[in-house]
Amino acid sequence: MTIVISIKCVDGIVIASDSQVEFSRGVPIKRLNANKMYQLDDSFIVAGAGAVAHIRKAVDAIKFTLKEKRREKGSTLSEDECVDTLEKTVLALHKEYNIERSKLLDIDEREYFSPILVFGAKAIEENETEFYSGIVHGDGTVEPVEDYGTVGSGAAFAEMLLKNLWIQDITVNEAMAVAAYTINEVIEIAPDCGGLTKIGVLQKDSVKMIEGPEVAGLLQKVQPALHLINGELVPRILRGDALEEDIKRLLDEKRQK
Repeated sequence: MTIVISIKCVDGIVIASDSQVEFSRGVPIKRLNANKMYQLDDSFIVAGAGAVAHIRKAVDAIKFTLKEKRREKGSTLSEDECVDTLEKTVLALHKEYNIERSKLLDIDEREYFSPILVFGAKAIEENETEFYSGIVHGDGTVEPVEDYGTVGSGAAFAEMLLKNLWIQDITVNEAMAVAAYTINEVIEIAPDCGGLTKIGVLQKDSVKMIEGPEVAGLLQKVQPALHLINGELVPRILRGDALEEDIKRLLDEKRQK
């Protein structure tokens, strides 16, 4: 089980995931150190929810087809070209592992292979770097991410958090802290999510993966203040001890300093 989020920023893309997986070895097994995120090259990051083997199969196929398309073109793919490549690649896998497999085994199981992928990419359009993100469903359909996107068993929890944390024109630095906090909060409440948080960051001149102490540092930037708001300010608002005008006055005073 999984939580993966993508945040589209004015200067890049931030993707984050947990690292818990569950599978069967005769009995249910859980691991907390699975890798669900992959950097395919200097312009593409993808993460997935679903069976680890299926995620890996989809990632390997996407990596191969993107490489071939870029080799043919001689440059990075446009957003339309990338989306078209993703759709055709995952649709071919759907045909092979669901439709043809069900016919071969004479079973009615069309969703055996159904990973859901989240990707972030960049392309050069008229000498400008363009960033885009999307969710790739098991049948190959690509759903664009215009602000933020979530997939996996923890998606509902993440959606609630991001609804309140996402801001217009969010930057990569801001989104990294938001991503670290969101995944951490989902892990604390969603029983099927856990392990360490991994964050992928795609910007104009760089692509990087961060985890461990770096994620802990990002979390420390926002967690104490947000917990203070939830633990101290929200109860005062509910009791009527802190009114809207009081909060506005404090914010105005802060801006003037």
